[in-house]
Amino acid sequence: MTSKSNFAKNWVWLLLAGTLNLAAAEKQTERTLPVRGFCIPSPSGNRVDEFIKFIEEELAPRSVNVLILRVDYGFQFLSRPEMADSRGLSKEQAQKIATVCKQHHIRIIPLIDLLGHQSWHSNCGKLLKAHPDFDETPAVKFLEKFDEPARKAGVTVVPAVAFYGGLADLMVTAVLGDWDAVDSIEVLMGIDSWHPTQGTRNTIARNAVGNLMITGGRLTPLSPWPVSKRWSIPGPLGHQAVVEVPFSEAILISRHVKTSELHNYLPQIAVSEVLDSTTPDPKPTDAMGRSAQRFVIEVVVTRGNEKRRAISRGQDSYAVTAPLACEAVARLLKGNIPPGAHAPGEIFDGKEFLEALGRDHLTLEIATH
Repeated sequence: MTSKSNFAKNWVWLLLAGTLNLAAAEKQTERTLPVRGFCIPSPSGNRVDEFIKFIEEELAPRSVNVLILRVDYGFQFLSRPEMADSRGLSKEQAQKIATVCKQHHIRIIPLIDLLGHQSWHSNCGKLLKAHPDFDETPAVKFLEKFDEPARKAGVTVVPAVAFYGGLADLMVTAVLGDWDAVDSIEVLMGIDSWHPTQGTRNTIARNAVGNLMITGGRLTPLSPWPVSKRWSIPGPLGHQAVVEVPFSEAILISRHVKTSELHNYLPQIAVSEVLDSTTPDPKPTDAMGRSAQRFVIEVVVTRGNEKRRAISRGQDSYAVTAPLACEAVARLLKGNIPPGAHAPGEIFDGKEFLEALGRDHLTLEIATH
């Protein structure tokens, strides 16, 4: 079987399944439907001939009379060359597709992304790459919202100095070293259990905005179908199923670190516990009032073939929040931090900050590969 044949067959089986009954399509009653539509991404410029064959041999015989062609940004725009996709359709190729559709009485409807649809969550479109000033993603300007008022008031605002948010931001700063940009950042919030406080339950109930990740170099909402995978967590937690669960790390890190991808993961067992209304509150088990929960936070940054890794370990994720906040306040009181709104990792030396907490609260390890 030729590659072209495979190309056509794959599109038929994957994209027509569930929408067109291939066997029943030959029935005359089916042919009387006023609209027999089909939606598909437009081909790249080097596959136009295959696409035309697909129209002639697969769509036309099944009486498809409407073709919604998802061009998105895949077009060689002449009037706006900064928006052009060199691998997309040219004007001549688009006309060639339109001519074939007209010959087979197929109405073609192009879907082209405009200002109202700036980009896909998994792929930053040409508009925002060429004109990032059009970015209207919610919460992207979170810190900027408070920056000018704080400067005018002469105060410093440092949000999310806590286990979720600031800790990973400081770890990223610590592990970056001399790198000023990376290809990807992965954060694992490895906890062996999650017995939530009432404050945590209230936050979940509010369904607060903040479920953002970085993909294609920009903040985007998490997909309704978050990524799940296996992660070998250092220490006793071992090999665990994890699922992508963003907190405020993406907002903080995007403020001062250039990365194409940032994803945050949590063990599936912890997610199940925190969402279960019957899970009990955390109970103190030592003289410091900490619960028995153990955590391992692992940050992996990648640039080309190089990886750098930071690992923090400790007991009770809730209990480490106060030391983090107090250390930040102590540094702010020294008076050498400029006013405005800042991410923790933007103004503090991450490695120095975390090591200053002491081993009673957490440990920090940094390695390169």
